[in-house]
Amino acid sequence: MEVSARLMMLALASLALGAVPAAKSIPVGEYGEAILIPASSPVRLQSIDRDDRVRFSGRLIVEGTWVLNCDWCQPGQRDNQLYLSIIPNPATVARLPRWKNHINDIRIDLSNADPFIRKVSTAHERKRLLAGTLTDIRGHAAIVVDNYEAALECDSASYSARFVETTRTARRADLPTDGSYGCGYALLDASASTRPSRS
Repeated sequence: MEVSARLMMLALASLALGAVPAAKSIPVGEYGEAILIPASSPVRLQSIDRDDRVRFSGRLIVEGTWVLNCDWCQPGQRDNQLYLSIIPNPATVARLPRWKNHINDIRIDLSNADPFIRKVSTAHERKRLLAGTLTDIRGHAAIVVDNYEAALECDSASYSARFVETTRTARRADLPTDGSYGCGYALLDASASTRPSRS
């Protein structure tokens, strides 16, 4: 009897200390894909569009490495635009809704980010980014975002959100981004040693 009681107490203690609630799995589309929503996620499912874009409501704090670049820019083109994205750290990733089967690393494209961009770069640097003479600018920050979305583009997982504000000073640093971030990022993941200088 004492042994059984002791084993029961150990089992309950193990559950209390180490149990992690399973992520909720919601089927999306017709090909066996699903979106996984961790129990600890601060955002809520809002809708699933016909093109399998999954939208969430609520705000969340994302901490990680931000990258400012001119994605798909062509020299001399007037419609070249700067793009800001953030690669969340593992603690943030653990709280983010994500695709079940398309498991490339998460990199979140940020909209509404002009205030952040102006804060972390100079006008001269932005001009060089648009001209293609500077590959990117990188650093670390913790930011608040909303309108988090998960989509599938060219058979890769894609994530986006709207920048709201910075919760921790955005510092600049030459940080490597060596993950597999899906379609469109293959040329952006060089380490700092291979990128042009900021002169």
